[in-house]
Amino acid sequence: HFLPANFPHSVDKSYATYASYCFLGSVAGSSAMVLSTQALLVAVGVGTQSAAPMAAALNWVMKDGVGQLGGVLFASQLGKGGMDVDYWKNKTRKWLGPLASSKVGRKKRGNFQRD
Repeated sequence: HFLPANFPHSVDKSYATYASYCFLGSVAGSSAMVLSTQALLVAVGVGTQSAAPMAAALNWVMKDGVGQLGGVLFASQLGKGGMDVDYWKNKTRKWLGPLASSKVGRKKRGNFQRD
């Protein structure tokens, strides 16, 4: 789901500003990653004309391709019974527990919720 339930009535007026900043941060981060890869390719001798498409393709493979491959490998191990599901459930609770209970950036009823 892209928007909270009952949007825009269920969120504070500052939610649009927050969402805009998140979007701009994502665009800026992705752009910086492609531009830095392009600069690296030019520095190692790849021509300037072919560096931009190659940088975009490499970033896609690194970010999405490797992430998807890792997810498939992890899930295949779980499906074979090679991993203990309860172990990973408890491990993620341990890792994510402090984040879920953190009150940083929250209001009384959650992020950007109206009282």
